[in-house]
Amino acid sequence: MNEMKDEQVIKDDDEISQLMNKLKKFQAILEESDFFKETKEIIRNEKFTYIRCLALGSPSSMKTPLFQLAYVIIILNELEIEFKNLSFYDPVFTSVDEDLLVTQLGATIDKEIPTHFEANSTLYFLPHAPIELMNTLLDSIRPHYLLCNDVVSHTDGYTKLKLFEKYPKVSALLNVTNQDQKVKPDEEPFVVPKSRNKKKKGQFIEPVIDYTTVDVYFKSCRIIRLNHANKDQNWGTAFSDLSYHIITDKESPIDT
Repeated sequence: MNEMKDEQVIKDDDEISQLMNKLKKFQAILEESDFFKETKEIIRNEKFTYIRCLALGSPSSMKTPLFQLAYVIIILNELEIEFKNLSFYDPVFTSVDEDLLVTQLGATIDKEIPTHFEANSTLYFLPHAPIELMNTLLDSIRPHYLLCNDVVSHTDGYTKLKLFEKYPKVSALLNVTNQDQKVKPDEEPFVVPKSRNKKKKGQFIEPVIDYTTVDVYFKSCRIIRLNHANKDQNWGTAFSDLSYHIITDKESPIDT
């Protein structure tokens, strides 16, 4: 019995060692990428003390979550945040994931956000998180800074009314969102001709939605898209549509 137990420990240790080597390799790839250079430019003036990562997936089981973990770590290092202030939660974590995150890296796994994590100093990283999770966060946690799927493209499969009925907080955020639109110097922004704005017979018109019926903490949201985040030969779709969301509290005198 003891021999079998020892063999399993050795197997787990080998797995962790291999994972750590892969993780360091992925960190090195990302550190040299235009994607991370762009990330640094966006966050360089921010004063984050904590990072909360949700819906990562299992980094010991799949390449995509391991690349996403590598990305979190190099952001952590760039911002000079201690690993003890890096918090994860995903119900799919295995015992190997827990060993990697807690024992090897020194981060924490917390089902509920640690009470000392303040909204103004916490960066939330939600890689490919479902809309339902975003709606819950906006309702209960009230984050101010999110690295997640662009809320505009992430919800484009819904009509405004359907989104409002199913995910009211996300719908309200979308309603106050401003996107950074980067237009090349030799291009003009596309403007829809006025003639196209006229209602055609039988054309569907979105109903007017009263967003004031949704109790929210924010008054605006600015989205900065990471243009180099999309599909890459190294990390695949690990960061597709990743964007930085700056959510301004209603009580803030400054708007985004």
